[in-house]
Amino acid sequence: MSTSNLTLFVSYSHEDEAVIKPLVDLLRTKEGLVFFDRDSILAGDEWNPKILSAIDSCDKFIVFWSIKSAESFYVEKEFTRAINDKKTIIPILLDGTELPQSLARFQWIDLEILTKNSSRKIKIIWQAIKTFVIKNRVPISRLG
Repeated sequence: MSTSNLTLFVSYSHEDEAVIKPLVDLLRTKEGLVFFDRDSILAGDEWNPKILSAIDSCDKFIVFWSIKSAESFYVEKEFTRAINDKKTIIPILLDGTELPQSLARFQWIDLEILTKNSSRKIKIIWQAIKTFVIKNRVPISRLG
């Protein structure tokens, strides 16, 4: 994946991938828009330089925050680099895990409700996508 037109970088614990992957699929509005390590790094690529380059190239940095990401050395390394690079940081809370001070100063999105009320999942996710599209002036035609 070329990082020259990268808009979003997704940071998360691989232990949360089952929750994260559908959300990443919804965020994608065109090929190359979202850097998600599982499908943005190809076999044979040196993964660390790819990740650092993607963070440097992104406009917005999304960190999916949970107890597992709080324990992850790599998630901390990624969000620290994004903060130092003065990226727009968007923490997305997956459970009740408290954000570290370095992330808590950024307005977050609370998706913890997804684990408490599964009947509202689609409505909440769709609202988040619509908010992203409206705020970033992404044409609806690029969502499909």
